Amino acid sequence: MSIYLIRHTEVDVPKGTCYGQKDVPLKKNAEKEFAKLKRLLPKSYDVVYSSPSQRCTELAKFLNPNFKTEKALLELNFGDWEGMLWQDIPEHELKIWGENFVTEKPPKGENLLKLFERTSQFFDTLRMYDDQDIVIVAHAGVIRCMIAYMLQIPLENIFKIQVGFGKVYKFDLKDDSQMDQWFI
Repeated sequence: MSIYLIRHTEVDVPKGTCYGQKDVPLKKNAEKEFAKLKRLLPKSYDVVYSSPSQRCTELAKFLNPNFKTEKALLELNFGDWEGMLWQDIPEHELKIWGENFVTEKPPKGENLLKLFERTSQFFDTLRMYDDQDIVIVAHAGVIRCMIAYMLQIPLENIFKIQVGFGKVYKFDLKDDSQMDQWFI
């Protein structure tokens, strides 16, 4: 099984904006970026999953008009911080969250552990595809969680995983009867 994790392309929001589940548009040149990304994928793949966010579904539709949306692939919910500039978020709230982002959450938002749980549960369902190629169009947080899950990286180290706009991350599962091994 090969899994291709793709982060959506650049978004059209002011630099430094906090957006998670807020549905923000892509930059105007997105279709050119889509074409470049498609060339990085195999000529055919069996299924495309996408976050329901517009910034992901546009790319998923370009790759395969019959893509499937999956709520588990939504980005972290930043609650009251959604749409704010990071610099305008109350410093004491950022401090509390930053000291333990795994279990703390923004006001009316969700914590990283919840994001990890929903993405890893979805990831486990992909085993039904056995020897097929799967494309997943999602967000930086979702992709970081999936990589951390596959490679057993502690969530405290998750931000060491770099996930750029419009980047493709390929993983191959080599299954033997004793254990699963993921190869990048």
